[in-house]
Amino acid sequence: MAVVMERIAALIALDDAQRKAAQELWLLEDTRCATSALFELELWDQPDSADDLYLHYYGAWDIGAAPAGVWAADSFRSLDPVYIQHHVVGACVADLTVAFLQHKFADDFGEWGRWLAENYYADGRRRSLADKCAVVGGMI
Repeated sequence: MAVVMERIAALIALDDAQRKAAQELWLLEDTRCATSALFELELWDQPDSADDLYLHYYGAWDIGAAPAGVWAADSFRSLDPVYIQHHVVGACVADLTVAFLQHKFADDFGEWGRWLAENYYADGRRRSLADKCAVVGGMI
């Protein structure tokens, strides 16, 4: 939900040029998070293959070969282990939610807020994220 609010805040507070820059940054960050999540999930199954897995996933970026052990310096491994996939899910939920709200309410941000409060936040965790996403036409 934090990513949902981040994306909505950018639509409200930023001008067109700033929004475009934010979208480019989000694409890069979402790609980094997804790559990191794939690496980490596979690392749990193959802990002795960390260097090879890191080169496999990050090598696709064509940014040059990384020295052995560099994967351990990635802040995701020390700050948010077994959590990075939540950023990826958050980005998907945010994209679905923003598209839904734009379609339903255009730029009436007051209606966005009312809808979010009623359909996402009022019941807290009584409904699953999948159920909440089904309301906006998506599956998580």
